[in-house]
Amino acid sequence: MQKYIEELKKLDKEGSNELISNSSEERATELITQLLANAKNNVNIVSAKLSLYSNPSVIEALKTALANKVTVNLLLDNYPDSGIDKKNNFLKICQQSKNCIVETMPNQLNAHIITRDGVAFRYSEIDGFGTAVGSFNYPIIAKNADEKVFGVSGLFNNSAPSADKNQTAKEVQKTTDTQEVKNTAKRPKNNRNSVACGISNPH
Repeated sequence: MQKYIEELKKLDKEGSNELISNSSEERATELITQLLANAKNNVNIVSAKLSLYSNPSVIEALKTALANKVTVNLLLDNYPDSGIDKKNNFLKICQQSKNCIVETMPNQLNAHIITRDGVAFRYSEIDGFGTAVGSFNYPIIAKNADEKVFGVSGLFNNSAPSADKNQTAKEVQKTTDTQEVKNTAKRPKNNRNSVACGISNPH
């Protein structure tokens, strides 16, 4: 796993647009940690249960982001029916910070999304796991999610004019529905030639 972490840091530092497959829990939390820890301006998150966000490294990365005055927008999907633990440390820290805004909505996206500074992202088809892909420099996806979900007329803004929420959610998902993203996210596990497929000897 250390090699995977080092490769993530390298790709982030380079501003690489390489697509990263990371559907395992360990790899997902490491990518989320990297996205949070190196945020400059804003981080936007959609999640139902915050199942990947109770990891200690993610919590520390959140504290780093908030200490650096990064704005964190957290949208709890399928709330309150998702069964989220209201004592979740990530949620509690967000609720206590003036730099974190927490909103809720009924089930719309059935997906996990995190974007950073309008260019980096992680997306998975279900909350945290399943087909998952990310990148440190892929603004076409990050900006679309930011606009459709967190923009002035997006899902995050409950006071915005009532657009067709289901259609908005579908538009966000459609952005990731490209052959390149699909190929990366579903790359066979035994093909380990790059971080997109997993680093050899990842543990």
